[in-house]
Amino acid sequence: MGKGKKGENCCASPDLLDESRVGSHKAAMNLPNATTPEHARQLEAYLDHLFAANRRQNLTRRLDRAQWRDIYFPQALSLSRWLPADARVFDLGSGGGFPAVPLALTRPDLRWLLIESEQAKARFLTELVADLELADRIEIWPHRAETAGQDPAWRGTADAVTVCGVGRLAELVELALPLLRVGGELLALKGTDVSEELTAAAGALTKVGGRWLQTAALPGPATCLRFCKSAPTPAQYPRAPGRPKKSPLR
Repeated sequence: MGKGKKGENCCASPDLLDESRVGSHKAAMNLPNATTPEHARQLEAYLDHLFAANRRQNLTRRLDRAQWRDIYFPQALSLSRWLPADARVFDLGSGGGFPAVPLALTRPDLRWLLIESEQAKARFLTELVADLELADRIEIWPHRAETAGQDPAWRGTADAVTVCGVGRLAELVELALPLLRVGGELLALKGTDVSEELTAAAGALTKVGGRWLQTAALPGPATCLRFCKSAPTPAQYPRAPGRPKKSPLR
C-alpha cells in the first residue's frame, strides 16, 4: 500500500501525552495484557486527535474518555484474536477510525485500507494517519465501498474486513464479501440484539458466497458477528453504488 504525506500535528493535547502519565493510562484502561504502556500512550493520542476534530465535524458521539478506556478500546482490540499475522485488513465506513486505528496502533504487522466515501472524514483520516505516523500501515480509499468491490486492485484481496455499526447486515455482506479472498472473514461490530438481522441477511450471505461463523460477545455489551467467505462472489456483486442500501439482497 502507498504512503501518505507527513502532516502537522495540530490537535494533540500535550498534558495527555506527558510520559509521567503513561503508566497510569494503561492501568486505567481495561486493555488486553498484550498491550504496552506505549500502546496506551498512542491510544490516548488517537483520542486527542478524534475529540479535537469532532468539534469541527461529526465523527463520533462517544465523548467519554473513561468509556473509551473501559469499553470501546477493549472492543476494538478484542478483534485482534481473529486477525492473522501480517493480514491485509479493510475497514468499511471508517469515519473516525474505529476500530481500525486502535488495532493499527497495537498490531503493527497488519496492513489496512480504510474505505470512507465522505470526503471530510477521509481528509480527517489522512491527517490522523500522518500525525500518528501510521502511513506505513494504513492507506485511505476516499470512495464508495461498491467501487472498491469492483476494482481489481482490491476485489478478493483482503484477509479480513472490519465494520462498526454501518448499515444492515444484508447491505454489509454485499459490500464486504467481494473484497475478501476465499477463506477471509468479515468481522462486524454490532449490538446484542442481532437475531432478526442475521435471519434477514441469510439470503444475501448465500448469494455473495459467505456463511455465518459465530456471534461472539464483546465488552459493552456488544457482539462481533463473524462471517467466512466460503466461495467466490459472483461478478455482479456488489451492485452499483447505493443499490445495496436501497434494495438489500434477499
